[in-house]
Order: sequence, then structure tokens, then C-alpha cells
Amino acid sequence: MLVDKVDGKADFAKLAEACERNGATVETMDGVHAVFENFVLLMRASNTEPIVRLNSEAENEKKAAEGMQLAKRFLAGCRI
Repeated sequence: MLVDKVDGKADFAKLAEACERNGATVETMDGVHAVFENFVLLMRASNTEPIVRLNSEAENEKKAAEGMQLAKRFLAGCRI
């Protein structure tokens, strides 16, 4: 999924905090890499376009979709 209108470092800090509040282990080396119990989210800015790339990985499609919905909620909270 591609998302626009996210304000770089400030919004990635908000995303990391939201993930941590919801039980994830978070790394912020290159965007936000959040490991939840049932899925993993990777949210990072594109190096070539003014967008954020969002990936959700899980053992099945249903859990990956749950992760994507949570990430969308977090991103919606970051938009200015």
C-alpha cells in the first residue's frame, strides 16, 4: 500500500509510539519496523517518491489484513 501526506521524521516517531503502545517491539533504523504478536509491519518513506510504503506480513492473509488495518489507523492519526 502506498500512502502520501505523511510528514517524515515527526510522523514516523508518532507511528513508532503508537505501535509500542499497542504491544509491538519497534525498530526505527529505516522507517518503522514493528513486530506484533500476529503480524509484522514495515512503514518507510520511499527513496524515489514523496510517499510512504506500507507492508504487512503474517502467517496468513487474514492476519496480514488485520495488520494493514491497524497501520492505516496509525497513519490516519499522523496526517496533518
